[in-house]
Amino acid sequence: MKKKIAVLMGGPSPEYEVSLQSGENVIRNLDRKNFDVSGIVINKDGKFSIPPKSIRKFDLAFIAMHGPFGEDGTIQAILDEIGVAYTGSEATVSRLGMDKIASKNLFIKEGIPTPDFRVVESAYGIKDAAESFGLPLMVKPSNQGSSVGVNVVRTPAEFSKAFAEAARFGPVIAEKFVQGKEIQAGILGKNSLPLIEIRPQNEFFDYEAKYTPGLSEEITPAPLDEKTTKRIQQLALDAFQILGGRHFGRVDLFLTEEGTVLVSEINTIPGLTKNSLFPKEAAATGITAPELFERIIDLALNDAR
Repeated sequence: MKKKIAVLMGGPSPEYEVSLQSGENVIRNLDRKNFDVSGIVINKDGKFSIPPKSIRKFDLAFIAMHGPFGEDGTIQAILDEIGVAYTGSEATVSRLGMDKIASKNLFIKEGIPTPDFRVVESAYGIKDAAESFGLPLMVKPSNQGSSVGVNVVRTPAEFSKAFAEAARFGPVIAEKFVQGKEIQAGILGKNSLPLIEIRPQNEFFDYEAKYTPGLSEEITPAPLDEKTTKRIQQLALDAFQILGGRHFGRVDLFLTEEGTVLVSEINTIPGLTKNSLFPKEAAATGITAPELFERIIDLALNDAR
């Protein structure tokens, strides 16, 4: 019997449009011989295209939502309340993963290396961080994805603007700028997918570079020796498991010029568009988009049994 799948997309998030693209790509690639698929759009005000309780008629909700509401435990808590199984991490884990302050403190407690940082409450706080870590610094909101609100500051003249932009979204952190390679590790089930090295044309892998074709070079698999590759993949798996992630996700890391590996953050619902990195990592192992999304569904359904 076909499984009834509700693909949830959109939501009140700066990543609304990307979420729609992820959801549409999931819908397009799910095999209709195995699944009865319906798309459910949550608009920018948080209103569902159908009454939320109506999602109970589905066997599973496939969450293709990014940023606040979709990735911070909100939609997961709603689905828990109405008794619907879903893909991806549970509500508490999603909330933790979206909160950079809490997740980085967890990494430090558990011995997972992460860039030095501090919470800042004003431009003066960035000044204090610069005195501790040096310049440049990464200034970012603690509760967004896709590099929304993130800036590299190189001079004191940039402190106020960077703080104001990040503070529009919530608490702000100032993080030591890491010189080295940007590496991303997809997680599927209990396995790490082939690594991707990101070489952005912009100063870092910002929102524009993520979603504008041609603004970054993405090399899969990352051109690293086998020992380094395995070390990064294991650290990514360790971080994902310590967070409590399930089904799938993506771990963003740095490989410094000295060879140190640092975990930047974890995305509990990475992009699922045709141009997103997570499907590209899966493709590097021969997993097609239809196979990838079906595997995620199988993982979720097995957990729900």
